[in-house]
Amino acid sequence: MVTRRNYREEIECALAGGRPDYMPFMAYEGHMPPLADRAELEGMGLAVCARASVAKETTPNVELKIEEIGPGRLKVTHVTPVGEVYKISQQGAGGSWAPIEHYIKKKDDFHVAEFIVSDRRYEADYDAFRACQARVGDSGIVLAGAAAAPLLDMQLDWLGQMEFCYQLADSPECIESLHEVMWKSQQSLLRIVADSPARYVNYCGNVVAAMLGMESIQRYIEPCYKAFADMLHATGKKIGTHADADNALLLETYRRAGFDYIEAFTPPPDCDVSVEQFRRELPGTVLSINFPSSQHLCNDARIAEITRELVAQAGDRKGVLFGVTEDVPPEHITRSYRMILKTLRELDRE
Repeated sequence: MVTRRNYREEIECALAGGRPDYMPFMAYEGHMPPLADRAELEGMGLAVCARASVAKETTPNVELKIEEIGPGRLKVTHVTPVGEVYKISQQGAGGSWAPIEHYIKKKDDFHVAEFIVSDRRYEADYDAFRACQARVGDSGIVLAGAAAAPLLDMQLDWLGQMEFCYQLADSPECIESLHEVMWKSQQSLLRIVADSPARYVNYCGNVVAAMLGMESIQRYIEPCYKAFADMLHATGKKIGTHADADNALLLETYRRAGFDYIEAFTPPPDCDVSVEQFRRELPGTVLSINFPSSQHLCNDARIAEITRELVAQAGDRKGVLFGVTEDVPPEHITRSYRMILKTLRELDRE
């Protein structure tokens, strides 16, 4: 057990490329341990990573209808002057929602989607972000979210992976046109984010190169990364992305994009790039490591061993953080966090 410290300062030190006296370990608010165990783990160094929006979105010329059509199932319909589209989402066991039918089901739906996107209006909502900062205080850090790159948004929310692949092959002009409309609309949101009080901004994430293909990533996503990074750097902010998938094909994209940090980075055995490889190939990029979700199931000795292995691969440990950004089985959270924190504190003293 260590005396409660200023975890925000330690995290910011690492995000600036430094090495704080204590290796930061933070968890998303949705992955914090039960309240009964929280004080103990926070005393050992568990910090919070909160995420907050800095903008509100409206569509003044689109009517939104939300219907419950079964247990844990919602139908969301957008009614526009040029037609309507709908998606159906199913709630999972963890409370999150996933689309089981997407908005764009046929080529004609692209026209409606373009109207909806063009109708989006963004307004700054910095008070909500400041309130989140005040709530978190020195117990952690608050990241501002800035949506997904348009092509990824199109894939995950508007079309779904299968229809996206069909339309990319059969109707690339529709993909191109919708992407142009989405990027034009999104830039007004990104300007609000760049002018916000947030110092650290996540943009996009969960890009699966094996699904999108590197040609599409380089043509559509990489320019958006670079443009937003330039915008944020001009206002003194740092930009990162959520990278909890396989990253072997994306390391060069991250470098060209100008990301300051990569968060939710998940090493083997869950994903395909080791901490050692990341540090070797992206030496100037801050790394926030997600302890591999599958390894929370291991016994205490193995969790300690994995923690030591990951820290050893980090080399001089400058610009390195630990954390949990993905699901952990509830019955293992306290035990696993306790062992990771205990091991990190032992390494801090070595």
